[in-house]
Amino acid sequence: MKIIARAPGKLMLAGEHAVVYDHCSIVAAVNAHAHMEIEPLSDNTCRIESSLGNYESNIKKLEDDKRFRFLISAINSFDLSYGLKLKVYTDFEQKLGLGSSAAVTAAAVAALYYLKHREELNADLLFDYAYRIIYDVQGSGSCADLAASVYGGVLAYRRKPRRIMPLIQRPSLFACYSGHKVSTTPILVQVNNRLKRKPIRTKRIFNQLDKSSQSFEIAWTESNWSICAFEMEQQQKLLTKLGVDSPELIQARKKLRSTPGVLATKLSGAGIGDCVIGIGEAGSNDSLPNCHQLGEDLTQPWKIEIADKGIILDVIN
Repeated sequence: MKIIARAPGKLMLAGEHAVVYDHCSIVAAVNAHAHMEIEPLSDNTCRIESSLGNYESNIKKLEDDKRFRFLISAINSFDLSYGLKLKVYTDFEQKLGLGSSAAVTAAAVAALYYLKHREELNADLLFDYAYRIIYDVQGSGSCADLAASVYGGVLAYRRKPRRIMPLIQRPSLFACYSGHKVSTTPILVQVNNRLKRKPIRTKRIFNQLDKSSQSFEIAWTESNWSICAFEMEQQQKLLTKLGVDSPELIQARKKLRSTPGVLATKLSGAGIGDCVIGIGEAGSNDSLPNCHQLGEDLTQPWKIEIADKGIILDVIN
């Protein structure tokens, strides 16, 4: 038996950082997937093949490896009595910052659950299961990227009290890689340290991001893309105040903003590096490549394709 799971990556549209502190956000699942292939083995060996490298250990006592910490935690949670062969890969360039860790975790949980129980987890239970694994490993974060991987589409998302609301309207969305890859955790720590040093100012920024995200959601449901563009610009100003902008992101926004059809731009995700995103009227500039067509120049603007489905599971007997 081989189980194949794939989960989409994500780009944040609104509410970065504030969502970590239980405010509103908007996140989009992107048509760029993490793939997981799992086969049971007759012995106790656990083998992982990945673009990050290979791994082998006894499944009864898996050795720690920072490259596969989410995957190892997921495997441990199922307490399997047999070995595994896992192949992990993405169909997008991981430098783009599309939330591959959450997508891999979601795909692993979906495949491992089916392997052990011979049935699929529904989306809500899958989200809960993967959420616990991510928190066990990472200790912080919003899991907005996980929501996008599990449910797909464009979502209004809040961690606590949990709210996951699909947004069905579709404008044109664009992205551009800054050329600078960053790790999320240090930036979360940076923002948390700012919160401790300047609690009143930082909470005010979070509240303003929350209000803007709510306005963004209302405008989205009304297909009012000019208001969405306005709120996107407001979000960028607030994120700059929060200290997560950078020269690389500024240059990427200038490049994307000069692209025909783009009404507004902002950073997407933790900031400092990775991608910026833009919004335009529906059907704007369909001539741009998607993320699979970028070639060697990852810093050219590209058209975002929304993945309307989350986890997809296939079983080969």
